[in-house]
Amino acid sequence: MIAEAAASVPWLVFDGGREQERHTVLDLLHRPDPDGAGDGFFETLYGHLVLSGNAWINPVSAAGRLAGMQLLRPDRMRVIAGNDGWPVAYEHHSGGRRQRFAVTPEDGPGLLHLKLFHPLDDHLGFAPLEAALALALGVPPMLLGIPGDLTYANYQEANRAFCRLTVLPLVHRTAAALTAWLQPIHGAGLKIDYDADRLPG
Repeated sequence: MIAEAAASVPWLVFDGGREQERHTVLDLLHRPDPDGAGDGFFETLYGHLVLSGNAWINPVSAAGRLAGMQLLRPDRMRVIAGNDGWPVAYEHHSGGRRQRFAVTPEDGPGLLHLKLFHPLDDHLGFAPLEAALALALGVPPMLLGIPGDLTYANYQEANRAFCRLTVLPLVHRTAAALTAWLQPIHGAGLKIDYDADRLPG
């Protein structure tokens, strides 16, 4: 429910403070993977983040430019720490094969690691489901079909609170991370934002 709602929020791209109707980053957000549309990609990304506390985006290059984004499953990722305890590489394992990614590669963007706050881990995010179920994620009881909740006067108010307090902060965190990740490629004037006014519901 959270991932689906967050993925439905439309992206906006600004360059030099002006909203762009056409931009390569907007194209990338709408179709990050040639095999699917952006809403499916972002629904999976938000699902990874909400369920595991971590989401990983692998940049896909073609002809020397960023041509796409690929999600890496959090359960297949491992952080490799250096002698000082800080990450030096990420390792992805699948089908008996392991692939390492430098934290700061010499050429192009590295993996983008989005993570939720973890009070006891410097490297990985804290999965909200480790703490509790959907109620801890900010889903109002009324939206889960739990009767008798008098906190919200009606379903519409519960839906607004869910969007404002749960969905939009997740989208905001992702927009900020994507902006910082893509600015070295597209310039400091790049800003990825979202249109909260067009949020369904």
